[in-house]
Amino acid sequence: MRWSLWVAGGLAGLVFLYLALTPTGHYLVRAGWEEAKILARRRSIVRMAADPRVPPATRKKLQMVLDARAFAKDSLNLAAGRSFATFSQLDSDTLVLVLSAAYRDRLENVTWWFPIVGSVPYKGYFDFARSDGSTIHWCRPRCAPTRSRSPTR
Repeated sequence: MRWSLWVAGGLAGLVFLYLALTPTGHYLVRAGWEEAKILARRRSIVRMAADPRVPPATRKKLQMVLDARAFAKDSLNLAAGRSFATFSQLDSDTLVLVLSAAYRDRLENVTWWFPIVGSVPYKGYFDFARSDGSTIHWCRPRCAPTRSRSPTR
Protein backbone atom coordinates (compact mmCIF):
# COMPACT_ATOMS: atom_id res chain seq x y z
CA MET A 1 0.00 0.00 0.00
CA ARG A 2 2.79 2.47 0.87
CA TRP A 3 4.59 1.90 -2.43
CA SER A 4 1.43 2.87 -4.35
CA LEU A 5 1.35 6.21 -2.49
CA TRP A 6 5.00 6.79 -3.44
CA VAL A 7 4.26 5.95 -7.07
CA ALA A 8 1.18 8.21 -7.10
CA GLY A 9 3.16 11.02 -5.47
CA GLY A 10 6.01 10.57 -7.92
CA LEU A 11 3.65 10.67 -10.90
CA ALA A 12 1.93 13.78 -9.53
CA GLY A 13 5.36 15.38 -9.10
CA LEU A 14 6.35 14.54 -12.68
CA VAL A 15 3.10 15.98 -14.03
CA PHE A 16 3.65 19.14 -11.98
CA LEU A 17 7.22 19.50 -13.28
CA TYR A 18 6.04 18.93 -16.85
CA LEU A 19 3.35 21.60 -16.53
CA ALA A 20 5.70 24.05 -14.79
CA LEU A 21 8.85 23.63 -16.87
CA THR A 22 7.87 22.94 -20.48
CA PRO A 23 6.31 25.23 -23.11
CA THR A 24 3.60 22.65 -23.79
CA GLY A 25 2.91 22.46 -20.06
CA HIS A 26 2.58 26.24 -19.89
CA TYR A 27 0.22 26.19 -22.88
CA LEU A 28 -1.96 23.47 -21.30
CA VAL A 29 -2.17 25.35 -18.00
CA ARG A 30 -3.07 28.59 -19.80
CA ALA A 31 -5.64 26.80 -21.98
CA GLY A 32 -7.24 25.28 -18.89
CA TRP A 33 -7.26 28.67 -17.14
CA GLU A 34 -8.85 30.44 -20.11
CA GLU A 35 -11.48 27.69 -20.52
CA ALA A 36 -12.32 27.90 -16.80
CA LYS A 37 -12.83 31.68 -17.14
CA ILE A 38 -15.16 31.14 -20.10
CA LEU A 39 -17.18 28.52 -18.24
CA ALA A 40 -17.38 30.65 -15.08
CA ARG A 41 -18.77 33.63 -17.06
CA ARG A 42 -21.54 31.72 -18.85
CA ARG A 43 -24.94 33.40 -18.85
CA SER A 44 -28.21 32.21 -20.32
CA ILE A 45 -28.79 33.68 -23.78
CA VAL A 46 -32.56 33.63 -23.18
CA ARG A 47 -32.16 35.77 -20.04
CA MET A 48 -29.61 38.10 -21.65
CA ALA A 49 -31.81 38.68 -24.73
CA ALA A 50 -34.64 39.77 -22.41
CA ASP A 51 -32.47 41.87 -20.06
CA PRO A 52 -32.91 45.63 -20.68
CA ARG A 53 -29.47 46.28 -19.12
CA VAL A 54 -27.82 44.45 -22.06
CA PRO A 55 -27.09 46.88 -24.95
CA PRO A 56 -29.73 46.69 -27.71
CA ALA A 57 -27.19 45.69 -30.39
CA THR A 58 -26.03 42.75 -28.24
CA ARG A 59 -29.62 41.72 -27.45
CA LYS A 60 -30.39 41.74 -31.20
CA LYS A 61 -27.42 39.44 -31.92
CA LEU A 62 -28.39 37.11 -29.07
CA GLN A 63 -31.97 36.96 -30.39
CA MET A 64 -30.57 35.99 -33.79
CA VAL A 65 -28.75 33.09 -32.08
CA LEU A 66 -32.01 32.00 -30.45
CA ASP A 67 -33.85 32.26 -33.79
CA ALA A 68 -31.19 30.21 -35.59
CA ARG A 69 -31.28 27.62 -32.79
CA ALA A 70 -35.09 27.38 -33.02
CA PHE A 71 -34.90 27.02 -36.82
CA ALA A 72 -32.33 24.22 -36.53
CA LYS A 73 -34.48 22.41 -33.97
CA ASP A 74 -37.95 22.97 -35.46
CA SER A 75 -37.37 23.14 -39.23
CA LEU A 76 -34.32 20.93 -39.66
CA ASN A 77 -35.09 18.51 -36.82
CA LEU A 78 -31.60 18.87 -35.39
CA ALA A 79 -31.06 17.94 -31.77
CA ALA A 80 -30.19 21.28 -30.20
CA GLY A 81 -29.49 19.92 -26.74
CA ARG A 82 -27.68 22.61 -24.76
CA SER A 83 -25.83 24.02 -27.79
CA PHE A 84 -25.84 27.80 -28.18
CA ALA A 85 -27.75 28.30 -24.94
CA THR A 86 -25.13 30.29 -23.03
CA PHE A 87 -22.88 33.26 -23.71
CA SER A 88 -19.55 34.33 -22.17
CA GLN A 89 -18.15 37.83 -22.62
CA LEU A 90 -14.39 37.68 -23.29
CA ASP A 91 -11.83 40.28 -22.22
CA SER A 92 -10.69 40.79 -25.82
CA ASP A 93 -11.77 39.92 -29.35
CA THR A 94 -8.92 37.40 -29.75
CA LEU A 95 -8.42 34.56 -27.30
CA VAL A 96 -5.80 32.52 -29.16
CA LEU A 97 -3.63 33.01 -32.24
CA VAL A 98 -3.11 30.10 -34.61
CA LEU A 99 0.07 29.47 -36.58
CA SER A 100 -0.13 27.07 -39.51
CA ALA A 101 2.62 26.32 -41.98
CA ALA A 102 3.41 24.21 -45.04
CA TYR A 103 6.77 22.83 -46.06
CA ARG A 104 8.60 24.98 -48.58
CA ASP A 105 9.19 22.08 -51.01
CA ARG A 106 5.89 20.14 -50.88
CA LEU A 107 2.16 20.63 -50.36
CA GLU A 108 2.12 19.22 -46.86
CA ASN A 109 1.24 20.82 -43.55
CA VAL A 110 3.85 21.12 -40.84
CA THR A 111 2.49 19.32 -37.78
CA TRP A 112 3.26 19.71 -34.10
CA TRP A 113 2.80 16.96 -31.52
CA PHE A 114 1.01 17.54 -28.22
CA PRO A 115 0.02 15.20 -25.39
CA ILE A 116 -3.58 13.96 -25.48
CA VAL A 117 -4.38 15.23 -29.01
CA GLY A 118 -1.29 13.98 -30.88
CA SER A 119 -0.17 15.66 -34.13
CA VAL A 120 -2.03 18.74 -35.32
CA PRO A 121 -1.39 21.05 -38.33
CA TYR A 122 -1.30 24.25 -36.26
CA LYS A 123 0.15 25.71 -33.10
CA GLY A 124 -1.78 28.04 -30.82
CA TYR A 125 -0.52 31.00 -28.80
CA PHE A 126 -2.20 33.19 -26.21
CA ASP A 127 0.38 35.95 -26.64
CA PHE A 128 1.03 37.46 -30.09
CA ALA A 129 4.63 38.38 -29.20
CA ARG A 130 5.42 34.72 -28.48
CA SER A 131 3.84 33.51 -31.74
CA ASP A 132 6.68 35.12 -33.68
CA GLY A 133 9.41 33.51 -31.59
CA SER A 134 11.00 30.08 -31.72
CA THR A 135 8.39 28.39 -33.92
CA ILE A 136 8.74 30.88 -36.76
CA HIS A 137 12.53 30.77 -36.33
CA TRP A 138 12.31 26.96 -36.71
CA CYS A 139 9.98 27.29 -39.73
CA ARG A 140 11.96 29.88 -41.70
CA PRO A 141 14.39 27.50 -43.46
CA ARG A 142 11.82 24.69 -43.79
CA CYS A 143 8.47 26.36 -44.45
CA ALA A 144 6.73 28.65 -46.86
CA PRO A 145 6.11 32.12 -45.36
CA THR A 146 3.98 31.85 -42.21
CA ARG A 147 1.29 34.03 -40.73
CA SER A 148 -0.33 34.04 -37.28
CA ARG A 149 -4.04 34.73 -37.21
CA SER A 150 -7.06 34.60 -34.96
CA PRO A 151 -9.11 31.47 -35.81
CA THR A 152 -12.27 33.61 -35.99
CA ARG A 153 -10.89 36.00 -38.66
